[in-house]
Amino acid sequence: MNSRIHANITKADWVVVALAIAVLPVLYIKFWSHGSVFAETVQLNIPGQSIQNLSLRENQTLKVEGPLGITTIEVRDGKVRFVDSPCPGKQCIHAGWLSVDGDFAACIPNHISLLVAGSDFTVDTINF
Repeated sequence: MNSRIHANITKADWVVVALAIAVLPVLYIKFWSHGSVFAETVQLNIPGQSIQNLSLRENQTLKVEGPLGITTIEVRDGKVRFVDSPCPGKQCIHAGWLSVDGDFAACIPNHISLLVAGSDFTVDTINF
């Protein structure tokens, strides 16, 4: 059976496969690698307030008031994360440490979000 399938593949098919394999690393470098640059700031969005830009170079722990209560955010060693939140699902905490341009986490029930910001970032996928 395998020889039958292999017999149906033409030289042109092999050329297309080889070109795709050669082009994929170039596309990865062009479109996704610049998103792996570590950023220096995080944008903290709190309802009813202007967006706050926090330095990722300054270690700090913040207590932020939202509609459900207090959310704790930690900035340490160039990374940021949700430590504690009154929301029921705790998805914001499960997001873990954020440090790369474009990293995003939100406590939707408490209306608080974090966006790691830099000069250039891309979003590949977001899924929950």
